[in-house]
Amino acid sequence: MAGELGASTAIAAATATASWIDVLVGDLGAAEQRRAETAEQFAALTDGELATFPVSVAALVRTTWLLDRPQESAELAARGLVITRGSSWPLLVVQFLAAQAMAELAAGRVRTAGDVANSAVEAASLLDNDATRYWSLLVRSLALEPTSALQPAQDAAERAVEESKHGLGSSALAGLAWARALLAADLPGRALEVIAQTHGGAHLPLQFAARRAESHAMIASAHLHRGELAAAREAADRARAAANQTKLPASAAHADGAAAQCALAEGDPASAVQLAASASEHARQAGQDLAAARFDMLRGQALTACGDRDAAAVALRSCEATFATGGADRLQAEATRLLRQAGRRVTRSGRGAGPANADHQPSEPLTARQQEIAELAAAGRTNREIAEALFLSLKTVETHLSSVYVKLGVSSRKQLTERWTSRGDSLADSA
Repeated sequence: MAGELGASTAIAAATATASWIDVLVGDLGAAEQRRAETAEQFAALTDGELATFPVSVAALVRTTWLLDRPQESAELAARGLVITRGSSWPLLVVQFLAAQAMAELAAGRVRTAGDVANSAVEAASLLDNDATRYWSLLVRSLALEPTSALQPAQDAAERAVEESKHGLGSSALAGLAWARALLAADLPGRALEVIAQTHGGAHLPLQFAARRAESHAMIASAHLHRGELAAAREAADRARAAANQTKLPASAAHADGAAAQCALAEGDPASAVQLAASASEHARQAGQDLAAARFDMLRGQALTACGDRDAAAVALRSCEATFATGGADRLQAEATRLLRQAGRRVTRSGRGAGPANADHQPSEPLTARQQEIAELAAAGRTNREIAEALFLSLKTVETHLSSVYVKLGVSSRKQLTERWTSRGDSLADSA
């Protein structure tokens, strides 16, 4: 191996692979040490040297992402894209695009994350490969969940779970994404079923150690949605134990968040305020700004329960602005609802209007292709008919239509038709 790659490249490749193995077996301390070593080794290599074994870059990208370093993961992925485009490694392009989408999502740039995820889906559609389909579908679901396009988010995650059965992806990561979308759609029972099916049992042995606290926290949320406080508290305690084992800030954030939700349900809003604030702080330490805003929204809800409506309004307006700027229209609408609950007026045309509001303006102009697809969909054409009319693949039509839903703030074909019929001229002009 050293003769083919050169000694320094061979050492870096071996260290990157070892760090990924450490993640797989749950030795996150060793994984972090090797990650740091590999990052230094990669920095000393030229793109030409690194291009001799780009699989090692993909391994380090995955490791870095799971160790709560989303921006570093994206930077590595950007370098990976440079050395793999036009090479004999097209399968890795989708993984690198997925890493960039997840970094954009972590930073709260939901709209941009969706665009990059769509690029990953389109790239994967050109390749007959289970792994690329898995990563593109997973990241597509994650990017859609903060928006009003919950059904496409569920569908993408469900398909990712199916792809994981071929052994080239984590069923638990896809199952967690699916459960998150289901819970957002107020289907907590189904969310619990999916986690049980994809995580391997009560202690979640099939989930990465770095994501186990998040899965336990999701279980706690689902039980709270069902009014099962004792089961929720048990799951929150397991999230705390998992976070204590990993010592990762994102794990601590999810454990704090689950505990905050339980405290609020138990009638202890003061503790919920403190726990939600801690969750937000830990999320920011992990580079997870979108998650931090979610926890700030929980803190605002707890402050309202404490009777501190002024402080609640400050917290809620802050996260509402974050959601609005990034294109997370579903979360923005939830923040607006909580602002009203706190006794604050929200104008009909202001931030936080519901996703199906007829006055909602596109978050950004539709592209020419998106306009064509939206017009045909509003006219009653099926996705297959649209694909045939425009000489596109069915997956490409589905991808563009999901983006149209997000930009127009609708969640169904019926709402799209109503929007296009009532505001079609102005929407076409905006494109």
